[in-house]
Amino acid sequence: MSSVPQKVLIHRLGSLGDTAFLMPIFHHLNEVFPDAEKRVLTNFPVAAAAPPLQAVLGDGAFADGYFAYPIGSRNPAALWRLASEIRAWGPDIAVYANAVKPTISVIRDGLFLRLCGARGIIGLPLTRRRRRHVHDSGTGLFERETSRIARALEGLGPIDIDQPAGKDLCLTQAEQTEAGQVLSDWKDTRRFICFSPGTKQAIKDWTDTNWSAVLEKLSAAHPELGIVVVGADGDRTRSDALLGCWQGPQINTCGEISPRVSAAVMSNATFFLGNDSGPMHLAAAVDTPAIAVFSRHAPPGIWFPLGDRHRIFYPGLRWSGGQPLIKRDVENETGITSIPTDQVIGACMNFLRRN
Repeated sequence: MSSVPQKVLIHRLGSLGDTAFLMPIFHHLNEVFPDAEKRVLTNFPVAAAAPPLQAVLGDGAFADGYFAYPIGSRNPAALWRLASEIRAWGPDIAVYANAVKPTISVIRDGLFLRLCGARGIIGLPLTRRRRRHVHDSGTGLFERETSRIARALEGLGPIDIDQPAGKDLCLTQAEQTEAGQVLSDWKDTRRFICFSPGTKQAIKDWTDTNWSAVLEKLSAAHPELGIVVVGADGDRTRSDALLGCWQGPQINTCGEISPRVSAAVMSNATFFLGNDSGPMHLAAAVDTPAIAVFSRHAPPGIWFPLGDRHRIFYPGLRWSGGQPLIKRDVENETGITSIPTDQVIGACMNFLRRN
């Protein structure tokens, strides 16, 4: 780059989990462009139950503003108005940090960013190498999506996705205080876990039957243990029903606190328990270990939470932290419900013993 960019446009579509998963990328952009005004071109909202990217990044720490991208729109007039608005702001460069797309879609995105006035575009994955997730034959895992995007942005220097500071959400004092108020009635509760049964996709749902079995056994063994449920407002009724299995202190915050305050609450939890979801990635972002149940919606590893403290369950495979995958010789283990409850319960008990 011949001159230091003063205005940087970051093109990233996604919601809660997609954003928390990319915190190392946003931290790196802050390091590379410390004095630049950064705005994010993103979609608002992704889905009724999915908080937008702004709900995770907040205002100021990682972005100075946002442009709403009409995802899926083919309305030339609407796209022209948006491009004109961005061009009037005057970005020097654009940083492309989107999920894998077909080549034609990537080219179309690049042309739109040029139309927005960006003189240079960094990270556009035009080669196959930048669009594929590297497979590790030693572990059987595929490269995390965060790592793939970091490779695509290699022009900005190396990005260490495992550096703890790179996951920091930069929570404000006000957010920390609000989280403390959520837990203020628990003066005698030494330990608690965070639980989230919600998910946007049915294929990623381990079902209430399994979660009830885990909560019942866990609470019976540790009746003093507290539980805080986090999630969207639509998860509230379901969570209330599941909490009927819990003997100890309980709080259902679904729909009552923001994603960033949820993260502040989770930062004090012994561990997070739930499906592959946005709250799982928020927990990882505040360095809280996760016990998470995955489906086969993506190859193993791509969406596993950042860090090596987690216990991940994936149909037909056993994986824990940075340890190698062990193939299980069990026929027809294809769906998420094939994951046995006793293994998830065992993982919970092990975390509690270690803490």
